[in-house]
Amino acid sequence: MKTKVPTLKQATAITYKRRKNGMPSAKDFLTSMKHNIESLGDIKVTKVTTSLISRMNDYNMKRPNNSEVVNKKMGHLRLVLDDMKDDGFLVKLPEFPKPRPVKKNHKVNYLTVEMEQELLDKLEEWELFEHRDVFKCLIYLGCRVSELLMLEKRFVDYKKNQIIFIQRKNGKPVGVPMSNKVQSILKPYYNRCNTCERLFKHDYYWANSVFQKVKKELGYADKKYYKIHIFRDTTASRLVQAGVHLLVVKDWLGHENVSMTEKYSHLAPTALHSVVGVLNA
Repeated sequence: MKTKVPTLKQATAITYKRRKNGMPSAKDFLTSMKHNIESLGDIKVTKVTTSLISRMNDYNMKRPNNSEVVNKKMGHLRLVLDDMKDDGFLVKLPEFPKPRPVKKNHKVNYLTVEMEQELLDKLEEWELFEHRDVFKCLIYLGCRVSELLMLEKRFVDYKKNQIIFIQRKNGKPVGVPMSNKVQSILKPYYNRCNTCERLFKHDYYWANSVFQKVKKELGYADKKYYKIHIFRDTTASRLVQAGVHLLVVKDWLGHENVSMTEKYSHLAPTALHSVVGVLNA
């Protein structure tokens, strides 16, 4: 018997059930999709065309929404349709408009080695060893919290020494090499679970709630930049400061284009000094 094609509302429920543990904000996702369905109607996912998406995007921009909100709505719709494609209901995705420019403060904040150590020390003092291990991996891998918490054992390959992240924002799976530190941290979690099980049986709230407690304890409560995403910024900053090329950092982080990575470029002052060395030769 052929499976019926889901409507957008049904598809939203499927994606929510599948991905809610790895979402930074499940509430945001459900709100975005509620608005998308109000705009498009609860049509079958096969009826969502490039033209419909373009018209909805134009309509959203005329409403009192900022670019970031509109981009988020588009991103959540794409996430749902990605799942429907994976489930065989779509042959290919409709085209989505390019994200609207968002005005942001491009100052990059990251953890110093001392800040990292005091955070890890506090977690050990509280005997929150699994949180400690997750936060270490976020720094050593540079992945998003959702990517790590949704990581299944089958995508951790100790023979090839790599992790495959399949739920990246750009929709492209990527294999990231494991350092010795990451191998050592993940090994106990790897050994305790079955092939299709997640290494960490927790969600975003589990990680972020403790992060917020540590933040307050260490005196950073009033620092708006001190968010859990700071681990990812720390990875990128350290790579750039060590002289790793921006294009390599882009691929490591899974950025869709290098413009997203360029906010870290000012952290590589040695690049200009190398030019002087060539000219002085």
